[in-house]
Amino acid sequence: MSKLPLAVGLALLHAAMLARAQSQPGPDQVTEAVQPAAQAQSSLAGPQVATEEARTLVVYEYGGGLQDLGLPPPEAALELLALDERARERVAHVLAERAMLAERLIIDNFELFSQGETVEASESKLGKALFFVQVLRVLEPLIERGPLEDEIRAQLPADQAAAFDRLLDEYWEAVGKARVEEARAKGEKIGLRRAVREARRDQLGKEIELAAARAIESERFAVDYLTRGLDLTPEQQARIDRLVRDFGARTMGAPDEKAKEGLFAAVLAFLDERQRDLLLERIKGL
Repeated sequence: MSKLPLAVGLALLHAAMLARAQSQPGPDQVTEAVQPAAQAQSSLAGPQVATEEARTLVVYEYGGGLQDLGLPPPEAALELLALDERARERVAHVLAERAMLAERLIIDNFELFSQGETVEASESKLGKALFFVQVLRVLEPLIERGPLEDEIRAQLPADQAAAFDRLLDEYWEAVGKARVEEARAKGEKIGLRRAVREARRDQLGKEIELAAARAIESERFAVDYLTRGLDLTPEQQARIDRLVRDFGARTMGAPDEKAKEGLFAAVLAFLDERQRDLLLERIKGL
């Protein structure tokens, strides 16, 4: 029982990684990514004192390659800005909204995303293309919000917005140059502007990949998914929602195995015999 979120999350992760890989040659309509709410809180923890030399996202590893930021560049840039409390609160609200939307879209379309592993193993280019189009279609509410950096920039004071843009412009140019060099090493040719444009575009896949990774340890996600289609009464739904909220507050995002088992046992207690049988069968299927 305690491994259930891992099983659910891994299926999502396969779909997310495929969507990210397929996005590279795709249309320019793909926009930037969203970061997880938990990481957003870290990014907005408060003003940080940094030297001018340290104010850069461009960091190279020992082998010469760019260091992976671990999160979308617009969010990483926030860590290098000395934002006041009001600006931090405004940006935090945007980040949380986008993160919750991304996760909700994944939950509501789990059947589609769970096909990712099968599609990835397929040799059908048409099948992969059709899957990617479907993924983009269900992500339309997120895409319509526009690029992440645009939403963040709108919440920043003018001077911080300018610094924010400088950090990102420098980073994307470095990423673009790295892609140009990679293509050249393969005997291929790509212009810098195109390389930068494609790097920015890949951020949508990065967001979904991060959202899937969050789901791996999300008991809220697992309960929500497993109880869908059980014809819960409004009272059952309200009680289960309260259980999950209380669980999150009590465990502070770091539940132990006993706490996880207790949560699912409590959910089962609110179900009738038919619902319990359906839920347990669904668990076995994972």
